[in-house]
Amino acid sequence: MNLPTIEKKKVKQLEFIQQSSPIVTNLFEKFWLRILLSVDILSIAFKHLRDPIKVIKVSRTLKKKYVTVFGEPLLNKVSKVDGRYYWKFATPGFPSAAARQSRANEVNRVMPYKSSNGLGILLLGITKKCPLSCEHCYEWDRMHQKEKLSSEDLVHIMHKYQDYGTTQMQLGGGEPLLRIKDIYLMLDKAKKGTDFWIVTSGWKFTAEQAVKLKSKGLTGIMVSLDHHQPEGHDQFRGKKGSYDMAIQAVLHAKNANLVTGLSLCPTQEYTTEENLRSYIELAKKLGVTFVQVFEPKPAGRYKDKDVLISKQQEKLLEDLYLEYNQDKQYRDYPIINYTGYHQRKTGCFGGGDYYFYIDTDGDAHKCPLCATKVCNALAFSAEDTVNLLKQTSGCKFFEQSKL
Repeated sequence: MNLPTIEKKKVKQLEFIQQSSPIVTNLFEKFWLRILLSVDILSIAFKHLRDPIKVIKVSRTLKKKYVTVFGEPLLNKVSKVDGRYYWKFATPGFPSAAARQSRANEVNRVMPYKSSNGLGILLLGITKKCPLSCEHCYEWDRMHQKEKLSSEDLVHIMHKYQDYGTTQMQLGGGEPLLRIKDIYLMLDKAKKGTDFWIVTSGWKFTAEQAVKLKSKGLTGIMVSLDHHQPEGHDQFRGKKGSYDMAIQAVLHAKNANLVTGLSLCPTQEYTTEENLRSYIELAKKLGVTFVQVFEPKPAGRYKDKDVLISKQQEKLLEDLYLEYNQDKQYRDYPIINYTGYHQRKTGCFGGGDYYFYIDTDGDAHKCPLCATKVCNALAFSAEDTVNLLKQTSGCKFFEQSKL
């Protein structure tokens, strides 16, 4: 693979002080939150089912399902940002209209009361432009072409899937901050019931942008950071200075009371215990809520490359995922989200089941890595698009989940 070469001399690391942790460590607050959430689940279930016995069964099933998928009890570790609680990246903040819609969708999965389960996450690529040259880019074949989705198209797609019952939208690309004005427009026109996230490299993200996005209703930003050392991240991203911009983006977002997270693609070379623990220590110092771990797959710019991590490395990631989320000595550390853990245990939730991907052409795919177009999301209804996705063959890398 011909990647741009970044000079491998020691890069001075951006200095910053220990940031405040958003993780809730007060046991009484967590106890009270469990009561509030249980009441919320029961009230939503009763509203739609009107049968106390069914309501209790649904509540027990949902909690058991959570343990099965994530390997830990509900609310094991919780973050609090601007009065809302967060425990998994894919789950809307509580309390909120999005959280209630999400639980209503989950109740329907267990005991159907409507025709559609709604959608947990819509991954929406909003731009083909990016100043970086990331070695793992899944949009690589569509990059640096003329934009196909207008601002009106983006608003149309957003409204279509909000009406379908989508509780989280992740805006990506390319580098979505290059269409910041269109993101402002989308947030201005968004309906209630959906959390909005930006998945970004942090490219030239300013404090003013962070404050404005927060005022317009953005929930948070997930910043891609693929090494705990500047020279390693800059090499991965193909642009000197990328590390500093990623760190600064997190700090600006935190100051604006946005929820923050770091997204890591753990390559074969990077996936060692020393590196991963150093990365998590950096995440703790930054005071982020989430660390999201996505394994490299042979797709996009990695297509036909030997990038899969070993079984031993998978085991290491699983062990650290459970350790940092459950061990009391790490109770104030960020929440680790490791998709490979539940994908190997229970299967993939993509393909319109819980989430799917709309690329920068407006085409619908099971996920960004299983890039097989089924239809154009502008031309088809949300219901028809999801049904077509469910009729296509399963995930390339994992079995399709039956939960």
